[in-house]
Amino acid sequence: MRGEARDDVVRGCSEPTTAALWTRVPPRSETGGQGPRVSPRIAPPDSLARGTWADRGDGMTDRDEAGFSPAFVAALNDDATTLAVDRHDGPEKVPVLVCFGGLRLGLAGPPYEFLKVTGAFPVHRVFVRDLEQCWYQRGLPELGPNVPTVATALRALIDDLGASRSVFVGTSSGGYAAVMFGVLAGADQMVAFGSLTSLRVIARIVHRDRRWQEQVTKARNHSVDRVHLDLARLLRSYPDHGQVSIHYGVAEHHDVAWARRLARIGGVELVPHPGDHTFVHDLRDSGALTPILRSALLLSA
Repeated sequence: MRGEARDDVVRGCSEPTTAALWTRVPPRSETGGQGPRVSPRIAPPDSLARGTWADRGDGMTDRDEAGFSPAFVAALNDDATTLAVDRHDGPEKVPVLVCFGGLRLGLAGPPYEFLKVTGAFPVHRVFVRDLEQCWYQRGLPELGPNVPTVATALRALIDDLGASRSVFVGTSSGGYAAVMFGVLAGADQMVAFGSLTSLRVIARIVHRDRRWQEQVTKARNHSVDRVHLDLARLLRSYPDHGQVSIHYGVAEHHDVAWARRLARIGGVELVPHPGDHTFVHDLRDSGALTPILRSALLLSA
């Protein structure tokens, strides 16, 4: 684990009662600049502390045939939930994979993504989705009302799981969220597939990208800090961020342009693939997606 909670992660937060749930990490200037900051134990939000988040349970008796607790299955099947946690049993520390869902397709609700492809991974799995469909700028009911509080709650959840490594992953708007929250929560690695890298008006004009205009406008209207609307600016604001992998389809010129905006930022790798914006489906169907995720988690092939 990188083990470094952002001491300014609640910047711009208008919810003091929520922000007060977590311990502030003093900046280096207050500690004499001696050594790296060490993250304290951060108390999770009340909803997590009460155990209302779903996991596999502590023993074998409460699992179904697939190895999941009824609570985890219920969370996945509940159209109103935005969070489902699958805790891996065992005495040893294992990585955690935080999966962010993208925009809804047609009339269906926004999905929990990467569920099947990661089913056999020996890791904790956290599934998140954005029911508001605004690039997660309005937060998540189970974690907080905006980006800063959600990032802090995710860090608390990762600490509570005792994970050895944290990887945030997502596609499209979920990929944007994976990088945004990964930077703010101190994730070890972020993996984004076909993601925009800015929601700002001027950037979208420059790239002539009119896709998802309604959702992007909604995101801008609900953002509590403008830095959350541009991944390039965010990454430069936190130069000690974890490794970032931006995967994109070379047949979608918008996605190529968005990826290239990050080409000169340290710790960012660009990974081209054949295909358009939906190339991740080809990776999944061909079996190529699994080794990408296992490699990020430092799992053996």
